[in-house]
Amino acid sequence: MVLPSFAICAAVAMESSHGTPRLTDRDPHLFHVLRVAALLLLVQLPCAAASYAGQPSWLDARVSQETVALTICHRGYLAQVMPSIDARIRLKDKLLAQQGIAPSLTSHYALDFRMPVLLGGSPDARENLDVLPWEGDDGERRKRRFTVFLRRCVCADELPLKQAQLAISGNWSREYPNLWSLSCKDIR
Repeated sequence: MVLPSFAICAAVAMESSHGTPRLTDRDPHLFHVLRVAALLLLVQLPCAAASYAGQPSWLDARVSQETVALTICHRGYLAQVMPSIDARIRLKDKLLAQQGIAPSLTSHYALDFRMPVLLGGSPDARENLDVLPWEGDDGERRKRRFTVFLRRCVCADELPLKQAQLAISGNWSREYPNLWSLSCKDIR
């Protein structure tokens, strides 16, 4: 959905070097409609990310900006709050079956917390659970790396918790394609 809007904006803004009239010269009404549509999309994207990050059922009520030192930044926090390995395996198998993924492909998928527990996601809310492929640009391996990076930024007091939650809940794999060269200041 973003790419077509980007293409529309690019088409509207670009003028051919061969003297071809711009879209605004050819059809001012169409230009206006496209501009309004692009603006509406830009306004809705942050709202969509905010509502995603703000799903109360996905968040752990014990974790807030004021409690990060005692929760997600505390050594051993995950061990205290995560379900047992056996419970996580059962949950993963159940989700794979619900999505029609063959049992022979289990090792290609990971149990995913939509809002990672390391960033204040609920460790036991069913609504916060999903399965993701391990590999790929938006796979679980890269998501976990990005999650650990964001947690480090939050715990170093270089990034507010809500901003980290918004970053991981948005289109993070395209927004931050090079995880190896990120700094906390790069997170928007």
